[in-house]
Amino acid sequence: MFTVAIRTQARVRCPRYDRGNHVRRPGLIIALLADVHSNLEALRACLKHAAGRGAERYAFLGDLVGYGADPAAVVDIVAEHASRGAVVVKGNHEAAVTLGARSLNDAAHEVIEWTRNALSPVQREFLATLPLIAREGSMCFVHASAASPENWEYIDNNTAARVSIEESGANYVFSGHVHRGFQVIQDGILYCTAPWP
Repeated sequence: MFTVAIRTQARVRCPRYDRGNHVRRPGLIIALLADVHSNLEALRACLKHAAGRGAERYAFLGDLVGYGADPAAVVDIVAEHASRGAVVVKGNHEAAVTLGARSLNDAAHEVIEWTRNALSPVQREFLATLPLIAREGSMCFVHASAASPENWEYIDNNTAARVSIEESGANYVFSGHVHRGFQVIQDGILYCTAPWP
């Protein structure tokens, strides 16, 4: 899991992985969180860190559930943030819980089944109704590639990032899924996954 505060008003960078590329944006600070995987302690720590850094908005970039021991509590916290305007998109683990597991390893299949049983019908419905992709103005939020979010393609190189940027129709593309930081600026457009601490 990671969190990155994106200040949309001054120079913006993806911490730890920035190579001197800065982008100017007007506005507010958005905290990006992805790949929580039912880790309640990490989620609470990242939310506290983001609030301490002045985050005014939150975006959850998928894989809220899976692997960790607290899927119900994590879903409740994220649903509460969603009710206050946070962006939340579906990751492949939410899709597996609500639609059935596809192309996951055996351990993940077991976790998905356990998670499905640990969630209430209301929590499963919340996950089922999440969009694969969300756009707000010049920003695009997606778990994997904006080119085909339902295929759960990893953005782990410049070519994949370029395709995602081009298909997004946005100036700023934020995604998770890869569990590591990655930043590309192409023709003034920022594509960024944020670092896993």
